[in-house]
Amino acid sequence: MRPNLLWLDDHQWQQIEPHLPTDVRGKERADDRRVISGILHVLRSGCRWKDCPAGVRSAHDDLQWLCAVG
Repeated sequence: MRPNLLWLDDHQWQQIEPHLPTDVRGKERADDRRVISGILHVLRSGCRWKDCPAGVRSAHDDLQWLCAVG
């Protein structure tokens, strides 16, 4: 993924990361930073998921998976 698709700088990510689950069983977790960056991209730009850059669209797929597994 291109680095310019990440909406969170390192300091912001360090504030969020401790609040994410770490003991997930089953399928390997998606890259949380990429998923959250994709969510922020859609919220900030107001675009539709299908209009997002390719790296962010795959984050939407990861988000759907995260929602499905709870």
